[in-house]
Amino acid sequence: KASSAFLDPSRFSCYLTMDTSNSVSVISALRYWGCTIQAGGQVYGAFGFSAESSTTSCSLAKEKLAPLPFENLPYVSTNYPVNWEMALNGLSNGAQQLLLGANRDFQSNVLFDQGEKTVTLFMPGFDKSEIKLYQ
Repeated sequence: KASSAFLDPSRFSCYLTMDTSNSVSVISALRYWGCTIQAGGQVYGAFGFSAESSTTSCSLAKEKLAPLPFENLPYVSTNYPVNWEMALNGLSNGAQQLLLGANRDFQSNVLFDQGEKTVTLFMPGFDKSEIKLYQ
């Protein structure tokens, strides 16, 4: 029953979160995205946050994660008791829409081209040499 819930987008949604100012965090998010695809799941979007407000790092993360919908989240410090009301009220309209599932139009992770007799896999976060295919 758990596996069927995992594959049902009305019951389970998976999102990536990352610190956009940390390149390892962005690379890890890409890898988790690829792992989710291998497990048969679907990532519905990505959220970035950063203590330093940098449009450059957010733009780079958004570019690396394309075509996945991406939104920024307000930074929430964990050094003090978290004011969740303020954090949730600080969500942009785009972040709210992404969480509500307003944009769930996705390309297939596997493309078959019968004319060319090729199969193309969309496996973000993995190098071609890491993927082994068997017939």
